[in-house]
Amino acid sequence: MRSLKLVGWNYPAKGNLHDIIENNGLHPITTMSSLSRDQKRDLIGRGVMVCIDIIGNPTVLDQVGVRGDAKERVLTEAQMIIEQAK
Repeated sequence: MRSLKLVGWNYPAKGNLHDIIENNGLHPITTMSSLSRDQKRDLIGRGVMVCIDIIGNPTVLDQVGVRGDAKERVLTEAQMIIEQAK
């Protein structure tokens, strides 16, 4: 029988969910304030889960109706979230 490793926000002390997110730059788009709930839902439905996904493929924002100045705000926020974690 294979044992399961339990991982929570702060459990275990090392290698927990918080550490995984911080160490790998995997900050979820759900933390972004420049996106509406519906936009986040649409992005998640397209497989965009973390901020780096938006930076790597900014055209996905057009597909969910984020254009112009709003698009620049989203990209700036995503980049700031990633940079602050370093």
